[in-house]
Amino acid sequence: LWRTWDKKEIAAEQLKLKDAAIDKKNEALKIAQNYLDAHKVKIDLATLDAAIEAAVFENFNAVK
Repeated sequence: LWRTWDKKEIAAEQLKLKDAAIDKKNEALKIAQNYLDAHKVKIDLATLDAAIEAAVFENFNAVK
């Protein structure tokens, strides 16, 4: 059956997806930071965050 969604329902779903993406990103940053720390690699967390954002952006915008 088809169902219509109102704007509030769509916004709520988008917010859930955004929150899930932020949680995954934060978890990825923790994992990367732990790995780098274990291997004595010093990098600013903001730099690491920016590098991950750039890679994701590039991947999603790649011409296929």
